[in-house]
Amino acid sequence: MWERVVGDFSALIFVYVILSESLRCPSCGAPVRIEHPRVRMCVCSYCGSVLWFRGSHLSDTGQRATLLEYPSILRIGVQAELDGISFRVMGVLQYAYRHGVWEEWLLLTPEGRIYWLEEDEGELTLFRKEHLVAPIPPYPEIRVGDSLSVNGLSFFVVEKRRAIIQGAAGQLTFTVTPGTEIAFVDGTARDEVCSIEFYPEEIELCRGKVFSIDKLHILSSNG
Repeated sequence: MWERVVGDFSALIFVYVILSESLRCPSCGAPVRIEHPRVRMCVCSYCGSVLWFRGSHLSDTGQRATLLEYPSILRIGVQAELDGISFRVMGVLQYAYRHGVWEEWLLLTPEGRIYWLEEDEGELTLFRKEHLVAPIPPYPEIRVGDSLSVNGLSFFVVEKRRAIIQGAAGQLTFTVTPGTEIAFVDGTARDEVCSIEFYPEEIELCRGKVFSIDKLHILSSNG
């Protein structure tokens, strides 16, 4: 995986730092291995501390990430395949809302690409996230039934909801802490299911496809 990023100087420095230094959790001292140049947050697998990764250093947020018990065949380190895409599970975010919880798993392919897999009531949505290229209306002004222009797509709004970050595990590509409220606008665009996620520091567009859970093939459960 790492050979693919050496063309970029900053990524090359990242590779050098990660491979030449042993990072340790500032809370408990356990070893931490950052797995991808885009990782910005991780949860210590030993003490559960939420850590932010900036430059070449880990900082302790002073918070712990606790996942509620949730039935899933996925876990950190599992290797699987869905829709012809092979991946390893690198991290997970768990969201809580008024109807229960759902989880979004961060996936890393052998080529270094990042996908997300939402798991909710036995249904899977495989998607990728992208930053918005132009402003959109604020969350309170968006209504169900609206049509929005988002990244060149005609986005039809079918649902709005709010949730909080219940917990996390593994490594993630942005910084967020348990208890943070996130707003979601769900909809469709072309033949894709889409969602706009309003985080405190950024807004992202998610684009993907829905699959039944029997389409997911576990290749290795060794974490």
